[in-house]
Amino acid sequence: MKIENYLNQSPVFAITSAFERINQEFQNQFLEKKISLYQGLLLVSLFFEEEGVLPTDLARTFRTSKSRVSHIISKLEAEKLISRNYDDQDRRKCRIQITDKGRSYSQNLIRFFDKIQNDFEDTFDEKERQTFFKGLTFLVDS
Repeated sequence: MKIENYLNQSPVFAITSAFERINQEFQNQFLEKKISLYQGLLLVSLFFEEEGVLPTDLARTFRTSKSRVSHIISKLEAEKLISRNYDDQDRRKCRIQITDKGRSYSQNLIRFFDKIQNDFEDTFDEKERQTFFKGLTFLVDS
């Protein structure tokens, strides 16, 4: 097809294709929980936080909207993977904490993300990785 030359040189298509492959592999492995790749990343982030995290901090860290984080929290809470813990002094503040079930589930997610990271690091040297991230940062920030 005529568009193939463009697609072979398009960073947008390359990024989309990479995401689709990773997302499909994720869905194949974690279909039973019906959580998305992004929800899995957020859950794993809570695995490493002992005190819990404010939703606004999650939104800032993941560079997304508070409403998207709220939706993800609701989904993970429905699966009993996280809980909301409200501040006794200020009921408007709530910390999101991982449950024991979420902690157990996260270990499988961490293995999945570690494999992708290791494959990436095995394929590209440090300079290539820096160049790659510089290009992605340019695309995100422009």
